[in-house]
Amino acid sequence: MGYLQRYLVQRRLVPILMPARVDVWFLRRNTDHAGLILYLRFLISVIALILTGLLVASSGCSTLSRLPSTAESVSEPVPELADLVLNNGKIYTVNEANPWVTAVAIRKNRYVYVGDDAGASVYIGQGTKVIDLVGRMAMPGINEAHAHPILGGMEALQCLFPGSATPDEIRDSLTACATAADDASWIVGGRWSSGLFEQYDLGNPRQWLDQITSVKAISPADDTGHNRWVNSRALILAGIDRETDIAGGEVGVDPNGELNGLLYERAIYPVVNAIPALTTDQLTRAGM
Repeated sequence: MGYLQRYLVQRRLVPILMPARVDVWFLRRNTDHAGLILYLRFLISVIALILTGLLVASSGCSTLSRLPSTAESVSEPVPELADLVLNNGKIYTVNEANPWVTAVAIRKNRYVYVGDDAGASVYIGQGTKVIDLVGRMAMPGINEAHAHPILGGMEALQCLFPGSATPDEIRDSLTACATAADDASWIVGGRWSSGLFEQYDLGNPRQWLDQITSVKAISPADDTGHNRWVNSRALILAGIDRETDIAGGEVGVDPNGELNGLLYERAIYPVVNAIPALTTDQLTRAGM
């Protein structure tokens, strides 16, 4: 085995290219070509060394190529900037796992960050609106698309009962209101369930209210606010009779053709317009 080949084998760089016994056997039978054979052995060893070097270099480069640079290993993708950032606050997230944070970032009406002020700061750019809550509380919006805040204040002065009220509970409530308001000509309020008359058989609803009072007009609204249930006195004051026809509304009648006191949609307006306007004192009490 040649020196170079032995060197490579000892360092496990290449396999034994030509075993010693084969070397000797071959040389003994080819003495005329011994020089050529030695040259070939040397050439093969050199080629093996070159290939080994290339293999090691290639392996090293491949390994290094898979390792990120120092800059790559510590850098992270830059987040898209937010349209709005709220910080320095007490923000309730409605998330049981993380109920309270100090800052949020919002982009295109979606939360892109929920956490602390430092984390939210990376979402702030030139076009970002930043609101300092100064320790105040904030929470996701309770969106309501059909509110009537003024009517809500007015209803606080009316004769109220829940939509789940039974006929007996409605009677008790209206009776108490009629008794308490000695000088009132109208008892208004509500709200009865829109399915009340399907659930309970009250006969003629108008006559049922007449048993509470026939002197005062009664006009409670249903849970939609679009319909009214009135007694005979309310119909008289509103000018509604069996011949009344109101476009966009319906004046209810019973199987005998008698007015049943149920007014639907636009048919409620003659009654609503007949109800006396609130006094200045009542408007003040309603918060208006």
